[in-house]
Amino acid sequence: SGKVPLVMEPCQVSDLIQQAIDSVQALADQFQITLAVTSFSIEVFAAPDAIVQTLINLLSNAIKFSEANRTVWLSVEPRDIELRFAVKDQG
Repeated sequence: SGKVPLVMEPCQVSDLIQQAIDSVQALADQFQITLAVTSFSIEVFAAPDAIVQTLINLLSNAIKFSEANRTVWLSVEPRDIELRFAVKDQG
């Protein structure tokens, strides 16, 4: 919304992903969802809180709208000079 300033800093992509996974693991367990992660270690200059919160929101939605005993995937892929985060479910 442009109301919260984004604080940019160097951060490890794998750490951001792990923070998001840790935040939603209890929800995934509750809904009997397996979380699968594909990541790699690379440092980026970004707003870590914003990235983690976005990943948490996407993962939470995927978990809530998936059937029990399904998998939700979180991946990150390099794209030229950018990174692409993706959340995929079976719902």
